[in-house]
Amino acid sequence: MAIKDYYQTLEVSPAATPDEIKKSFRRLAHLYHPDKNTTNAFTEARFREIHEAYSTLTNESKRAAYDNERWLSGRFKKNAAVLTPQYFLAETQKLNRHLSEVDVYRMNKQLLQEYLLFLLSADKAAIIIQHSDSKTIIAIVTEMTLAIKYLPAYFALPVLEKLISVAAINDEAAQMVASKITGIKKEQKWQKAYPWLIVLITICILIAMYLFSKK
Repeated sequence: MAIKDYYQTLEVSPAATPDEIKKSFRRLAHLYHPDKNTTNAFTEARFREIHEAYSTLTNESKRAAYDNERWLSGRFKKNAAVLTPQYFLAETQKLNRHLSEVDVYRMNKQLLQEYLLFLLSADKAAIIIQHSDSKTIIAIVTEMTLAIKYLPAYFALPVLEKLISVAAINDEAAQMVASKITGIKKEQKWQKAYPWLIVLITICILIAMYLFSKK
């Protein structure tokens, strides 16, 4: 899922202050205003992008949500010099530190799932499987399952299915993943049964009220 780089649009850094953002916006809006470029369709589109970026980055809650999505999506563009199990462990630890600092209820869960699947893609899973010792594989699986807890079941299960093949090289790690899958599936069954349970309880209460009124 592509995320627009609003900071690049406004030609400021991600650490830019509100005043810096406003100053850059005024300069760019003046430069690309349609009234000054009546024959150039590109400048009109650029002007709209500048306004979109400005409206997001000058709104505190919108900027926080955007920064969270940008952080997750931006990880796809970051290359490590050497891919090792220790690298993947460090990435998942970094991810969990990030997740502990953001509002996970407003977070884009699909982006989190895509990032975890990215870390577990076939080529990367092969590196983890071939070069991990028991301690490292358990640590990686532990960190992965911690991140997965922020996902709804329909996003979590595909990640866990990928993780089970990685964890299979260690009995303890495999048991951790299997237990997580079992727990999520039980939760799914409960969620499906819950509305019917509410209906049943409601019917019982109505029957009890009816019988009590007859006395």
